[in-house]
Amino acid sequence: MSRLFRGVCKFKHLQTLAGGTTTFNVAPTLNEGLSIPVDKTPKMAVKDNNADGAVIPRGIQTLSKATAGAYTLAAPTAGEICIITSKTAVAHVVTTASGVTFNGTNNTATWGAAIGNNIILVGLSATLWQIISMVGITLSTV
Repeated sequence: MSRLFRGVCKFKHLQTLAGGTTTFNVAPTLNEGLSIPVDKTPKMAVKDNNADGAVIPRGIQTLSKATAGAYTLAAPTAGEICIITSKTAVAHVVTTASGVTFNGTNNTATWGAAIGNNIILVGLSATLWQIISMVGITLSTV
């Protein structure tokens, strides 16, 4: 059992598949008496952005404009997670709203021209996106 839960596991659904493989879903019960059903994993909304404009500051945002896109990322809410990834091999540019930065300094992210380049952000305050991970992106101040 994972050390994360340190509690009792209750097996919800036991099923034997062809070939004798047994699968099951578990609902770990935490010491505090809380139950987390494994089959209720939170999912993030995915939004495709295929034209210049605003990028929603939460969930998974894909950039799919055929030519270089110019996008604006709104101010974050503390704790909000935003993943922005490119579906096209062009140099997209995402600029933060006025007074908001990616890491305390920069307000502009420029994608290298490759599919899959991405940035993972978490909102720390109304004016700060903290960068968790970044692939194929250059930051600057404009």
